[in-house]
Amino acid sequence: MAELPGKRAVLFDMDGVLVRSDELKAAAHSETVKRLGGDVPPSFYQFHMGNSHAVVRAAFLAEAGLECDLSRYTELYHEIYRQLLETNLVVAPGARTLLQTLADRGFALAIVTSSRAWMMNQVLTQTGLGGFFQARISGDDIRRPKPAPEAYVLALRRLGVPSAAAVAVEDSAPGVEAGLAAGVAVIAVRHGFNQTHDFSRATAQFTGLEDVAEIVAVIESVTAAAIA
Repeated sequence: MAELPGKRAVLFDMDGVLVRSDELKAAAHSETVKRLGGDVPPSFYQFHMGNSHAVVRAAFLAEAGLECDLSRYTELYHEIYRQLLETNLVVAPGARTLLQTLADRGFALAIVTSSRAWMMNQVLTQTGLGGFFQARISGDDIRRPKPAPEAYVLALRRLGVPSAAAVAVEDSAPGVEAGLAAGVAVIAVRHGFNQTHDFSRATAQFTGLEDVAEIVAVIESVTAAAIA
């Protein structure tokens, strides 16, 4: 899509930002290792969240000292994670209000996640958040996952928005790096699984999405020049 003058966008990571799914992924990896005969606590996930499934899988297997068929690991993980999504998925406090506020102000919205498309679609359908987004980018749409900028570049292209007119909302160091590499400012969200992540290059940091007015003020400030 050609870039449209005056159009602005907010590009949201999904897991850990809009929904409390990072803790579910942590639990799913831990349970997968357990079923394969190992023992790695869910807290180990904090050191690898934001990376691709292959990277996280390798880290859990190495920590457990296990070798197994990688496709078997992924099959088990998907089975466990799907069940956890169906029973334990929670929308992050403030997320709906923030999305509605941004939509009312005319921002184009996109999901930019490293998760598989079926995970993304299940989350967005199950929570009812899907209708807010004009573009959905999943791990299935790209060759190089975060911290590579490919997913964000693709989102900007699909929305027709220049990088200077966009802000990314992320919760991992790889995600922040990906957004910055794509030329967009990044807002970082802190939570229990990312305390070790470096967000020093983010434009702003928040401990959640509840402070809607302040988050929107940051986004408006960063993108104001794009519509001046």
